[in-house]
Amino acid sequence: MIVVTSPSQGDGKSIAAICLALALTAAGHEVILIDCDLRRPDLGTRLGLPSSKGLVTLLSTPARLKDVLQPIDRLPSLRVLTAAGGVGDVANMQLLTRRVAEIFAEARSLADYVVVDTAPLGVVGDALALTPYADELLLVGRTHNSDRRAVENVVELLDRANTPPSGWVVIGDDSVKRKVRYYAAGSDAAAYRSGASQPRSPV
Repeated sequence: MIVVTSPSQGDGKSIAAICLALALTAAGHEVILIDCDLRRPDLGTRLGLPSSKGLVTLLSTPARLKDVLQPIDRLPSLRVLTAAGGVGDVANMQLLTRRVAEIFAEARSLADYVVVDTAPLGVVGDALALTPYADELLLVGRTHNSDRRAVENVVELLDRANTPPSGWVVIGDDSVKRKVRYYAAGSDAAAYRSGASQPRSPV
């Protein structure tokens, strides 16, 4: 069970999670890739999977995990649980926290490896509810994008939770620029959507 998170938005955690799942599949393992980022779910979009069923379906119906997993064409050893929710759909986070042990236990029984993509821990604390069930915690950072304060915040949060990361993936491409901050809240979110600049200290 490998949980993947990052300090900041745009660090490349979702791509890292996908690449890790593909690498494990190529090595001959049965792999399940789960999108637990209920604030900005995009694994389904990136992989071209329909959003008609997924984690939200699992939380709101009597369905079992095996019923909502989606296969990837020509990769029978890789199955994906999309979030199947809209941007900012966080109402189900409390339900996920209640059922995460059950969902992850079933995932472990169905695959050799389970890779879990979560919201950026340096922005929102959602991933903290999932890390106790992980065997490994992987942090993803991008040079000239990861916010220094967010990195420091993540380190402090994990230290308090006594959950040291297993390692870092550092991505060097800083060409991705995002104007919309989906994880911002209140007036900050409005400022980001209007294109107003925000002070930050990139690493």
